[in-house]
Amino acid sequence: MEPPIIMPEISQLTPHQRFRQSKERQIRAAIADRDHKALEKLAKTKAGLLNDSLRKEAWPILLGCDTNLRFFHEEWQNLPPHNEEEQVRLDVDRSFIFYPIEQTETQLKNKRNDLYEIIIAVLRLHPNLSYFQGYHDICQVIYLVFGRSASVPVIEYLSLHRLRDFMMSTLQPALDQLHLIPVLLKNIDPSMSEHLKHTKPYYALSAILTMFCHDIQSYSDICLMFDFFFGCEDAAMPIYLYTTILLSRRDEILEVPSHESEILHAIASRMPQPLPISLSSAMAMSLSFHTQFPTSSLLPAWGDLSPYSFLKTWHFPEEVLLPTSPVFVSSRRRSHTRRRRKLRDQQKPEEYDYIEMNEVSEKRPFEDMETVLIHQIADTQSREAKEKARMEKARQARMRQAATKRLTETVANAVPRVRIPLINSVSATISNPEVTNTAENGLLIEDAKDPSSTSDKRAVERSITEKSQLFKSKLSMITSIFQQFPGHSPAIIACFLSMSLFIGIFGVWLSWISRSGASWSTLME
Repeated sequence: MEPPIIMPEISQLTPHQRFRQSKERQIRAAIADRDHKALEKLAKTKAGLLNDSLRKEAWPILLGCDTNLRFFHEEWQNLPPHNEEEQVRLDVDRSFIFYPIEQTETQLKNKRNDLYEIIIAVLRLHPNLSYFQGYHDICQVIYLVFGRSASVPVIEYLSLHRLRDFMMSTLQPALDQLHLIPVLLKNIDPSMSEHLKHTKPYYALSAILTMFCHDIQSYSDICLMFDFFFGCEDAAMPIYLYTTILLSRRDEILEVPSHESEILHAIASRMPQPLPISLSSAMAMSLSFHTQFPTSSLLPAWGDLSPYSFLKTWHFPEEVLLPTSPVFVSSRRRSHTRRRRKLRDQQKPEEYDYIEMNEVSEKRPFEDMETVLIHQIADTQSREAKEKARMEKARQARMRQAATKRLTETVANAVPRVRIPLINSVSATISNPEVTNTAENGLLIEDAKDPSSTSDKRAVERSITEKSQLFKSKLSMITSIFQQFPGHSPAIIACFLSMSLFIGIFGVWLSWISRSGASWSTLME
């Protein structure tokens, strides 16, 4: 008798489904307990926080903001307009290209209008912030996860805590962050760092500014990256992740000669689709690199960052005491949660009032960070002024160097035409008391007694002819010396000019002796 055929049950789950089901239970339990450490671990492991419904509850806990702090309202329309609203409109009109899919044109238009109002509301509420291109890419992900009303406080919190460096009036704070990449690359792969030493790290600007939203086309991959970034204690994890992806393209980059900096910039700035490495592997490697080379060890780039940079001011938030939306969990978990909340309520002050606590909590994440923002703006302006002064000083030094070089080249080219007073000419002048100072061929000869005398003129002409021939012979000798030492021409010219100056001074002194009628014996006495 043949054994019966056992048919698999319809309810039987695959290992992948069992994994997701188990992880979803863990995430919901951590959300119910507001367990930051558990959520941090779950956000950095495989598949992240799984879906948008869980992210909507988990991201505020990881970031330390609460979506109940400020609801979306229409008061922003009465605030003064921001000076970059036109650019926001242009960028928003180009949003929602790759996701969400299967949307009608009307639905996309409504989403763009909502996104525009959200961005304008944040900018008007915080006029010290400046808009940057790519900001709308981050906001559209937050909008798709949280919706129209709840996304405003999350975007406010991100802008003040995790995007503040990019929203200054200048991009210099963002560029300072990019200089961490070559230092990290040098620690990990010195040969690749040497290959890219002539290429500035501005190739990573788009990815770091937009948290990869502008360079990655898959919505699920972007959300997985956000899970990873929000679950890491260090706000510099996008730097580590970008370096890891760059290392995975090592062969492609090393094929280009190191002196072709423009081509290397174009290759490094383009994010391949799909990535040459899986996101889970890239995140694991990024965490490993961060453990080996923390940001504080990336010197001197880390020391050059402003003390008000969010890389230095960001820290994991304390436990948020405000209630959140209820999460459906098991009865045993609910009883445990009730006990924890009861114990927590007993530790609160007696004068605790929900409305007052809500207002205090709203001031903590926003108004305090506005003060930090003002300090960072002042620090950025001070650094920018110092940088301009340094650049002006360097420009003036280059101008002086160029002027010196031009002068040296002019003197070197003018050597065949230089008139040099020779010792013989000085001796001839001294031996003839009738002739003392004439400016001809570099010789100071002048008719002393009777300039109209024909004999004196002929003598002068003969002297000039003889000295010109002597000068030409000496000049040809000097030119041959310069040709033998082409690399040392400036030094030889300097020595030659010094000797000429000494001979000239000596000649003037001898001329003074001849005019005064003093003799050597008199001088010796």
